[in-house]
Amino acid sequence: MSKYGILGQKEGYSPYVFEDTGYEWLKQHPEAQAELEKKRAADTAFANNGAAQLKWVYQQSPYAEPEYMRYPVFRVE
Repeated sequence: MSKYGILGQKEGYSPYVFEDTGYEWLKQHPEAQAELEKKRAADTAFANNGAAQLKWVYQQSPYAEPEYMRYPVFRVE
């Protein structure tokens, strides 16, 4: 976890659960599937790392935490 709690990721996924969900999501989003294939072709380390690929799919999907790494900025007048 980040030393700045506000930037810490609160949500996550279980790989064994998300594999099926991610697969179904990719089938419904061919543009994401094409992007994944392009990334696999360009990066052999990524292509050989199933966990990294699953994490990438998770991060592209609507299941990822949208507030992760967003720092709130306010204006006080």
